[in-house]
Amino acid sequence: MNFKKAIKEILKICGVSSLVLILIMFAAHYIPTGSYSESSEREFYLSDNGAHIDIVLREDSVFKLYGWGSKVFFTEVDTFDSLTIGKLYRTLITDPSTLVRVQKTFYFDSFNWKTVKCSEKQYQIIKKHIDESHYNSEYMPNYYNGKDNYRWYYTCNTWVNDGLKKAGLKAPLYTLTSESITKFYN
Repeated sequence: MNFKKAIKEILKICGVSSLVLILIMFAAHYIPTGSYSESSEREFYLSDNGAHIDIVLREDSVFKLYGWGSKVFFTEVDTFDSLTIGKLYRTLITDPSTLVRVQKTFYFDSFNWKTVKCSEKQYQIIKKHIDESHYNSEYMPNYYNGKDNYRWYYTCNTWVNDGLKKAGLKAPLYTLTSESITKFYN
C-alpha cells in the first residue's frame, strides 16, 4: 500500500468514526435518565435563554442564578452579534478556562424559568454540584474562577445536565443544548 492510499484510508476511518460519534451524541439527547422527584420538599429552577441554562436557587429571600461556562463567552461575548470566529475557536478549542457566574434577582421569572421539584437530599446534591464547580476566588464581581474545562463536547448545558443526573432527576443521557433539558420541565 502506498502512502497516499494509506492516508485516504485513515481519513475514511476518521470520517466514519466522527459521523458515528456525532450520531451517538445526537441520539443521547433523546434518551432520558433519572426520574421526576416524588417529593415536593424543595424546588429550584432552570433559567433558559434558548442557548444557555442557569440553575436558580432561592437563598436568603433572593433568587440566585448560577451559570457555569466559558470565560471567553462570559467576558467577551455580550450578544451573539459580538461572537466572532476567533472567539468561538478560542472557546471550543484553545482556551477552556471557565467561570461560574452568580446573578441575583428578587423577581420570579415564570416565563423563562422551569420548576424542578425535588427532595431535600436532591436539592443538597444540586447545591454541592454548584459549589464544587468553582474556586472561592472571585475573578471579578459576580464571577468566580471555575473548575473543569469548557470544550465543544462539555458545555454550560452539559454542566447543568450533569447536576440533574447526580441528583437522580429527569435529564437526557447527554446534551449540548438547553432544549433537550427543559423539555422535561415544561
